[in-house]
Amino acid sequence: MNKKEKHVVLGANGNSGKALIRHLFEKGYNVEGVSRSGKGPLEVKIIKANALNSSELEEAIVGADVIYHCLGIPYSKWFSDYPIIMKNLINAASANGKCPKIIYVDNLYAYGEAGARLGPLSEKSPEIANDKKGQLRKKLAQMLLHAHTEGNVRVAIGRASDFYGPDTSNSLLSYMLFPKLMEGKSAAFFATLDKKHSWMYLPDFVRALVVLGTQEEALGKVWILPHQPTMTITAFTERFYEIAEVDIPVKVKKTPQIILTLGGLFNKDFREYGRVNYQMHMDWIVDDSKFKDIFDFNPTPLDQSIKETVDSYRIST
Repeated sequence: MNKKEKHVVLGANGNSGKALIRHLFEKGYNVEGVSRSGKGPLEVKIIKANALNSSELEEAIVGADVIYHCLGIPYSKWFSDYPIIMKNLINAASANGKCPKIIYVDNLYAYGEAGARLGPLSEKSPEIANDKKGQLRKKLAQMLLHAHTEGNVRVAIGRASDFYGPDTSNSLLSYMLFPKLMEGKSAAFFATLDKKHSWMYLPDFVRALVVLGTQEEALGKVWILPHQPTMTITAFTERFYEIAEVDIPVKVKKTPQIILTLGGLFNKDFREYGRVNYQMHMDWIVDDSKFKDIFDFNPTPLDQSIKETVDSYRIST
């Protein structure tokens, strides 16, 4: 592990990008950020660059040893922008001259509903999504792994389910749970509440990304990163209310699906979310044992992760 290596985080103003930069900085790594706005954590240098512009991106990552692809874009722009961004990143990194590592922040969409019905999602699960978003995520990962095989870059892909944690302003729970919890009201989800769901704690996620960026054994592979213990949506939500000591009867309500459908008529991103909402109506479970065993990685205890999340929201509100 060489802390003098240059780590560059793309998407420095997003949830995972900001958390990753702060973690790298606190651990003493040489880190810079890149964002379209030029904004990001004040602790480090942030370079203003648009990843859709190949020359801007190439200049932004000059000298990088490890590049973290944490770029997030609205659902409605996935198909137009993500393939261009991935192509630009591979070309820019290949031109770097250092055969840098690309660590890609990915989700579980490539497995699809059919993959999840075969059992817990693991590195061995087939990528058999039949929806367009899942097929796109599969294609993007394949582009990276092909570049790794070609030998101009080195690649590791980290996959995770839905996030929660401090400073997760655009996560599912930041819309469905936390505002209601802070107001002392019951939470509501577009979900089947007795289905089990795997959740990812953001600080654990960024710790795991650094493992991918610093361990040679991680390269050339897709990894399911360590999640919190799988629980039903109801049980998970109730634990938040218990630890927050919100003194109301906890009623986890199911939001009528018609609201999601109607919302999609007026909002493109809302409509696109509805097309992957199947994850909330079935058991959506991961098997993260491979990563934890190989890298001796212990996720944050559940109650501690919930308390840290609740405390951060109380401070921000």
